[in-house]
Amino acid sequence: MPYLVIWVSVLIGTLLGGYSLYALIFLILVQFFSSGVVKPWLRLACIFLCITFIFNLKMGLSVLTVGENCQIIVLKEYDRAVMGKIWKCRGKSSSEGYLYVPCSGYRCPSLYSTQEVVIKNLEKFGRFIGKGELVPIKSNQEIPPFYYRILREGNRAKVSFYGWLSSDIPDDQAALVASMLFGEVGLTPSLKQVMKEVGALHIIAISGVNIIYLQSLLSSITRNFQRKLRVLMDFLALLLLYVVVGETVSIMRAILMVILAFVTSLVGAKKTHWYFFLGLSFLLLIDSSYFADAGYWLVSGACFGVYILWPLVQRKVKANALFAELIKGVLIWICVSPIQWFIFGEVQPLGILVGLVLGPLIEVVTIFGYVATIVRFLPILDKVIVILLGVFSSAILLVIGVFHDNT
Repeated sequence: MPYLVIWVSVLIGTLLGGYSLYALIFLILVQFFSSGVVKPWLRLACIFLCITFIFNLKMGLSVLTVGENCQIIVLKEYDRAVMGKIWKCRGKSSSEGYLYVPCSGYRCPSLYSTQEVVIKNLEKFGRFIGKGELVPIKSNQEIPPFYYRILREGNRAKVSFYGWLSSDIPDDQAALVASMLFGEVGLTPSLKQVMKEVGALHIIAISGVNIIYLQSLLSSITRNFQRKLRVLMDFLALLLLYVVVGETVSIMRAILMVILAFVTSLVGAKKTHWYFFLGLSFLLLIDSSYFADAGYWLVSGACFGVYILWPLVQRKVKANALFAELIKGVLIWICVSPIQWFIFGEVQPLGILVGLVLGPLIEVVTIFGYVATIVRFLPILDKVIVILLGVFSSAILLVIGVFHDNT
């Protein structure tokens, strides 16, 4: 229950922005008239409302001027557009936020590169605080901060891995495998549309499942190592995965949950499924714009189905592994479908069955895929693993195609 209070407080603080200060004052006043049972929850809400206000203070004080030239760091690619994080501006403007920058007419810039843009308007939509237009001057590009240079190298490693796979198996299969391991890369618009129509896009969303498979693989390699060394290798593997995948809601939440689980085990705190609310709260404190991100709410819905509803059902229903996965898929769909309908205006109930059929294949491809990153430079063995990945990825595409053709 306290973790739910924390999340709701952070949500309210993020939604209200600068006005959250008034909500904080209101809650403080309410405490004087509340009972002893309610007071602890109100106190906790006040604390996290105050924390959220402080974290969002810089965003609230930011100033941006139409026509100003600013440097952005490209964080995400769309079809003929990119999302750029404002880094610094030439004039008096100073801002924290993201711009939607169309790139038709120019070659779209690469991820984690710096680009100069002109602020065209300040109409907010989604995570964006406005739109910008690329300045067609290459000589004024600056070197991005060290953090983004690291992420840029990680993205190059992802593209390189996809290129290595595509040299031996068809492009669609190579793109599917690389996307399942490290996030979207090389997927054609037509394949993405087919996956969307059958409710299979979730298989390329990097999440806690990927971390579980990666840690299982590492555990089998380091089982005889000292505990401190195993923990260190787990942490380094998570760090490398984050660098290659980049800043996405699912991977950031998953890593936060792993760190939280590790900390609670060190201090001896009691484990609870409600911890996922803390992870969602920390995400908003790190970047309040996630509040307007569809991925954040889809992840929240899926987590509620897995961590809250599933344990409740599990106590009442005894099921084998296959039936348990089906129930879990239904619960996730129940929690996610209202969000999908509200944001996208559509729901894919077929995704439950697709996920159930693809589950074993996804597990095999993910584990073999991470093995491939290790044996990539070993002669003969690398070819064997790629062939296996080609067989299983073609099976996944076949299943998706069959469901698509029969709907």
